[in-house]
Amino acid sequence: MIDKIERAGITYYRFQVTSDGTKGHVWIKRLRNKGISTTRASREFLTSDFFVETNGVITEVVIPEALFLDDPRQEIPIEEIWAWAGTNNLKSLSAECICLILMRLAEADLLQMGVKWIIGMSKLVGLPPRLLAAGRHHDGPPRLAIFDANPKSWLRPLTDGFAFAVPPVTTAT
Repeated sequence: MIDKIERAGITYYRFQVTSDGTKGHVWIKRLRNKGISTTRASREFLTSDFFVETNGVITEVVIPEALFLDDPRQEIPIEEIWAWAGTNNLKSLSAECICLILMRLAEADLLQMGVKWIIGMSKLVGLPPRLLAAGRHHDGPPRLAIFDANPKSWLRPLTDGFAFAVPPVTTAT
């Protein structure tokens, strides 16, 4: 189930994904079995040492509704998106989370949110920031793609939704 919530005056779509220890090379097969294609760059990344799998980690994912919708620019500088996320206490997603999102979301979920692509921003030690995208081109099959490493801006159609992780809440004992 995807919840629609409001937090600090911003409307978000919220859901959770739970990691299951799937290794990168297995993700390629798992996604293919669900009818999801992968680009060469995403396959190379999933099978690299930079892909780290976890097991049993629950990540709360939020996708802000209409991020930068009122902004007249066609291209939004990536640093502005990172700054917006930081101001709103949101974190980047791992490649594993993007794969989990692909497995989790159905076409009906994308329609509910009004998006065709879910864009995850990932900062990995030793690599420039990357944009990881999960979605559809026009009416084609779902696809996992890795876009330009260290992009300067995002040429955004209004059907893109940026996904972020909500930091876990800790309690004092």
